[in-house]
Amino acid sequence: MDYGRISFVWLEITGRCQLECGHCYAESGPAGDHGRMRVEDWRRVIDQAAEIGALR
Repeated sequence: MDYGRISFVWLEITGRCQLECGHCYAESGPAGDHGRMRVEDWRRVIDQAAEIGALR
């Protein structure tokens, strides 16, 4: 296995979640807006991932 190359990138669309787990480290309940990104941010992240060779 080649650990020097990224094989995929995992992006979460939103920090919201339908659950209300008391132990959640991300504090991402149904009413939360933690972790929201603008469209421009998504495009930049995807472009950067492609530049460094992410396959998926």
